[in-house]
Amino acid sequence: MTAGGLPAAVVLVKTCGWLQALFFVREANRQVHKLCKSSDVTSSFLGSPDVLLAYRLLMLAWGLYIGIGQLRDKGPYVFVFYTVWNWWMLTLFFALASAASIRGWRRRRAARRGRPTDTEQQHAADWLDRAAIATFTIEAPLTLAIDFLTWTLLVPMLMSSSQDPARIQFWRQRLYCFESYNQHAFNAVMMLGELLLNRIPVTFYSSGWLALWSSVYGVWSGVFYARNGRFIYPFLDAHKPYAWASYLGLYAVHWVAFLLVMGAASAKRRLLARDVQVAPEPAPAVAAQPAAAEPKKRR
Repeated sequence: MTAGGLPAAVVLVKTCGWLQALFFVREANRQVHKLCKSSDVTSSFLGSPDVLLAYRLLMLAWGLYIGIGQLRDKGPYVFVFYTVWNWWMLTLFFALASAASIRGWRRRRAARRGRPTDTEQQHAADWLDRAAIATFTIEAPLTLAIDFLTWTLLVPMLMSSSQDPARIQFWRQRLYCFESYNQHAFNAVMMLGELLLNRIPVTFYSSGWLALWSSVYGVWSGVFYARNGRFIYPFLDAHKPYAWASYLGLYAVHWVAFLLVMGAASAKRRLLARDVQVAPEPAPAVAAQPAAAEPKKRR
């Protein structure tokens, strides 16, 4: 135990999370500045950029529909939970990515109409592209991690026979419903569809964004405990004998989920990039120049 009463393993996991976040985010930003183009965010391996735009707009509308409905029915208390944090981060990703895709569509339209404009292949990733990349590398793995932890760890703990029957019934109604199935199952489908369509690079250092986001929630869970005297999730109880295993396991699950996404993105790029190239931006129309008159021959 540490001086603060937390097991050393819990402190170690939290420290590793913050160190990973601070160092890896810096390196990820360097990579994005050097390597990424705007077209990495707006183009697709499996269809036109317009198909990707339509998918993102549809997922954005669905994310807002579920999130606003939940907030209206249950109130702002839902923001206590990691699931809800991540649902809104997922929705933010689709908002950012949709905005980037709309900008790309406008550039392509302007190029077709002959207006002078930079193509997306020429355009380095700006703040909008970088924000979309960061939120994607957070949510693509986290949807997998959240769904796995919910159905294999949280639900069995909440439904155990040691719980009060009224509490079991309460959680049964909350977890086995349309809203929960969206936030604990369909969220992964939404992000896997995006992963299949897009060309966003997922690098090893991108995991820094995931570590930063989960570490910030770790701070919030500590604040919640200090104010309320209880932990948000039963497996976060740092005073249980198995706390060291829980925190190490959570850290490992986040890493495994990220490595799965990184591996899938890398495999997709290797398999599809051979045959599918980014369609070149249409060149601005240039007015035809009249042919130069041939000089008259002297007689």
